[in-house]
Amino acid sequence: MRQPDTPRLVKFLPTGNNPRGMATSANGRFGYVMNYLSRSVTVLDLVSLERVADLPVTGETLAPDVLHGKILFNTVADPRMAKVSWIACASCHADGGSDGVTWMFADGPRQTPALWNAGQTLPWHWSAALDEAQDVEDSITTIQHGLGLAPGADPPQLGAPNAGRSDDLDALAAFLRQGIRTAAVGPPVGDFDRGRALFVERGCAACHGGPTWTRSALPGAPSTLDPDGNGMVDAVLHDVGTNGVDDVRGSTGFDIPSLLNIALTLPYMHDGSLETLNAVLDSGHPTPRAPRSPLSAEDRLALLAFLRSIGPNTPPVPQP
Repeated sequence: MRQPDTPRLVKFLPTGNNPRGMATSANGRFGYVMNYLSRSVTVLDLVSLERVADLPVTGETLAPDVLHGKILFNTVADPRMAKVSWIACASCHADGGSDGVTWMFADGPRQTPALWNAGQTLPWHWSAALDEAQDVEDSITTIQHGLGLAPGADPPQLGAPNAGRSDDLDALAAFLRQGIRTAAVGPPVGDFDRGRALFVERGCAACHGGPTWTRSALPGAPSTLDPDGNGMVDAVLHDVGTNGVDDVRGSTGFDIPSLLNIALTLPYMHDGSLETLNAVLDSGHPTPRAPRSPLSAEDRLALLAFLRSIGPNTPPVPQP
């Protein structure tokens, strides 16, 4: 027998796009729902169970296609995006970040990457399998089990371009390239300047220098980057000795990730095998089979301080 205080579903009430929270009036009569992507507040009568009003809060600043892409990124209600509304792009990449989970995919164990500067760091995925933003159509259909945003059969990854196949897919791509705001990190704690110098001295800038904090970049035009048909942009792969027994792809290396906001994206490596930045330094990365001379305790703290400070306002370190 159901207890009187057991919660039960009474009714679905309409709100705006991407409702993220509700406050109630002092007497409990009204609920006020914040609609993140409608820039509005919906007022609900919690006694009559009706929507009373939608109140605009602010004007829209995003371009129409970027806003539409952001709505698609955050939705599970559209069957094209996910089967039975089970997962959205934002489920793993909330606000463009990472859920910190290592997932088992067809390629092997893969740590969720952040998307903060994704528009400047194609190709995407650890095995460099996507050469244009519209290639996330494959992620929608194979990972989220959605029907997909583009009509017809999808071309092979790194094959014919997906751009232009669907206005909705192009809008999602526009959001991924232009619409993700990079989270801010706190001020550096420690000897930031010494850490920056060590970042150069220890060779970190060779792979992680430049304005995107990675040397990875498209080496040519999309659809021309996989001449051997192995589904990877081989030119950007780099072997750092982390390929494991569970990896189907990885024997020739992995795409170099950006260090932007690295303090917020633990654990590290393609398989999440190193839990902290300290563990990364202990591993001998990027050549774990030939560790370099150890850091002094003071230098280690300084380098960690610099790494943890890398954010959208950190002046980039030039690549050598």
